[in-house]
Amino acid sequence: MISKKLLQLLLFLSIILIFSSCTPKNNSDLPQSIPTHQLLITNQELQDIKDEIILNCSAHELADSIKIENNPILVKLQTHYLFVDLNNLHDFKPASYLLTQQAKDKLACIIPILYAHETLYIHITGHTDTSGNPKKNQHLSDNRAITVAEKLYQSNIPHEIFVKGCADKKPRLSAIFGDDASSNRRVEIYIYENKSYLLDHCQ
Repeated sequence: MISKKLLQLLLFLSIILIFSSCTPKNNSDLPQSIPTHQLLITNQELQDIKDEIILNCSAHELADSIKIENNPILVKLQTHYLFVDLNNLHDFKPASYLLTQQAKDKLACIIPILYAHETLYIHITGHTDTSGNPKKNQHLSDNRAITVAEKLYQSNIPHEIFVKGCADKKPRLSAIFGDDASSNRRVEIYIYENKSYLLDHCQ
């Protein structure tokens, strides 16, 4: 009859054998993922851009519960991207995709900062207020995003740029911007370091 101690020993050895047979023999057997140090570099790059915009462009970090006066540029670092809002009373006049002078000035401050960083992916969304025909609003929001993209390209920004019009689907937060419909005539800029993380910001 097998003793209790012998049974425990046999069980222990069987666990070791099972574990060793399941252990990958080399790194190619492991699922491929982004190394932790690369994720840290990504976050740091976006953090640097955010800090430079705040330092050089009269910008503030966006806080959901605080109304920020005097219309500074708003920036907020998210998990995989940096959100930038020019934060004007409006970036465009009604039914127009021509930028206001204030919007041009703020873009002019941001552009050199983007230019100085390598391999970024920029997603620009255009927005309208709720007045007007839905089809015209969609076309107008597309053109507003394209207008800003063209500004970046004309400044020789080397990054890949994506544009999309959201029409009136994404109004601004009333807690920050109030209920003035004109503030919805805007663009928003999303800056990514990794293309695979790109989101549809009209959803």
